[in-house]
Order: sequence, then structure tokens, then C-alpha cells
Amino acid sequence: MHFTEGRLALLCLLGLLTPLAFYGQTVIYTLDFESAGGYTTSIPEFTDGAEDYFIRTDGSNIGGESFTNIQGSNWFGAHDIDGEGASLPVYLNINNIDVTGYSNLQLRVYLAEDDDGSNQDWDASDYVHFDYDINNTGSWSNALWIENDGSTYNSAPFIDTDFDGVGDGTEITDAFTQFSVNLSGTGTDLDVRITFDLDSGDEDIAIDHIEIVGDGSTPALVVAPISLSGFSYIQGYGPSSHQTFDVSGNNLTPASGDITVTGSAHYEVSTDGSAFSSSVTLPYSSGTLSSTPVYVRLQSGLSAGTYNGETIAVSGGGASTMD
Repeated sequence: MHFTEGRLALLCLLGLLTPLAFYGQTVIYTLDFESAGGYTTSIPEFTDGAEDYFIRTDGSNIGGESFTNIQGSNWFGAHDIDGEGASLPVYLNINNIDVTGYSNLQLRVYLAEDDDGSNQDWDASDYVHFDYDINNTGSWSNALWIENDGSTYNSAPFIDTDFDGVGDGTEITDAFTQFSVNLSGTGTDLDVRITFDLDSGDEDIAIDHIEIVGDGSTPALVVAPISLSGFSYIQGYGPSSHQTFDVSGNNLTPASGDITVTGSAHYEVSTDGSAFSSSVTLPYSSGTLSSTPVYVRLQSGLSAGTYNGETIAVSGGGASTMD
């Protein structure tokens, strides 16, 4: 059965939840590209108005790209960077992030790459690398690499899970998707360097909402992923299928207690994927909640329409809650 988007909205209950927000995680630093600044580049940002660019953009000053699940109005994009004369590679740097007192550091970033509609065009020589340096040692450690699949020409970009120059992990698609990686070590200052080597048409990357997350001495809850989408059902045939997110916590107070997960006006939650309700509790001990799945779904019995932008609240254990 096929529907257009407009008809789908009339016949189905849609839960796009873009974003469905979960709160309580300790976010040390965020770069969302909604305003200028917060980073430096090794060359001046530029665009030719079409498919040669290296720039923070809302899409209006570049051409030929189409993305979904955009996290705001702007992102940082790169495409055929040497098409206007730049020498590769080029860099985007985020310097002097204060991570004093934090451990278990993690880098989170939303990534997308435009599908040209017929084939993907990353070559073996193309790459985008996220690396990091703690305490300004001048030595960079691998964080998150993006490569093609090892073909000489024309493959999709993938996460390179073992940093060997061949993409062997999750494919980067035209839907902005969050990726998370752990960063080894602790210290006071964290620098992040993104290296770009994209030298031909249809070789692009889009980067948004970079976060650094860590565990501090204060109570903290961590939720992953931070958004969910794609809930739907035909009117009268609800509820929707469920999806999951994971909740964990550190330095929680008191030492033993419960974390409460509260559904929203149109979404309900569960700890087992069978019994759903408006809220559930997750017991913890010794100040720690190990990663625990929570199931969420669009309630049955709703009128046809869209139910977007709703918030699931995660609270307790002395961690701050925003909802």
C-alpha cells in the first residue's frame, strides 16, 4: 500500500518525534552550527553556490543536496573541496574544550551524505576523520573515521570501525544520524580535529550537533539515542510498533533508588516491551544505573494526525531534569 506524504498524514497516525528529547545526560560541550563561531578552519569557508563548498550552511547557498532529519537550521557541509583551488586535506578545529573533572568522555555527532539518486561516489582516496587530543600533547588519537568500502571508485561512505582506511561499519545516508564514540583518557583541555579529503563531484559530507559528554562527580543520567522517529499506524489499528532507548547513570544519590521515565501526551513507555504505561521506574544501586533499555510507542486510539516534538522525561537520582 502506498501513500503520498499528505495522504499518509490523513490516514495514518504519525509519530516522527523529531526530536523526541531525553534529558539528564551530562553534556560538557555542544557545537550545533546554528550561529557562527565555536570552531576554526584551515582555509576560509567558501561556496560556489552549487557543489563546490566548505562552509556552515542552511542549504540556501549550496546546490544539489537533500537531507532529512536535520537537527536545526544549519550544519557544516563539505563537497568537492578542491574544486575551487583548495589544497587537500583541510581541517575544522574545535579547541580547548574544558573537560576538567570528567571521565568516560564521549564524542557524539550527527552525520549525513547526499545520495545522488543513482550511485554513491566516494573513492578510496576520500575520507573524513575525527581525531582528538587531550591536554595539548600534539599527538592525535583516532575517534571516528569515515571511508569508502575499499573499492577504487564509487561506493557509499561508511564508518571505519578499525581505522584501517576501509569503511566496514554503518553507512552514512542522506538522513542525519547520530554516531557516538568513546574517547580514552582524562585531563583538562580537549581538542577535536576534523580532517576532510573530498576532491570530486558527488563526494560530500554534512556534519551537525557535535557534543562532548562525560561523567562528572555530580549525579548524571545518560540517554542514547537522544531522538527517535518513524512511529506510525493506520487509524484504528494502533498502537505503533515500539522502539527502544537506553538509560544509564553515575554518581546517583541516594546510593539506591529509582529513576523515573515519564511518557508524553501521546507516547507510552515500558521496561519489557509488553506492558506499557504513562511512566516506569528503573531501580539502581551503589549510585549506578547500568545501561537499561526502555521501550516507547505511540498510543492506540488516537485521531489521525501527526504527533511530533514530544518529550520523554528521565529523572531521579539527584540528576537535573529538563522537560
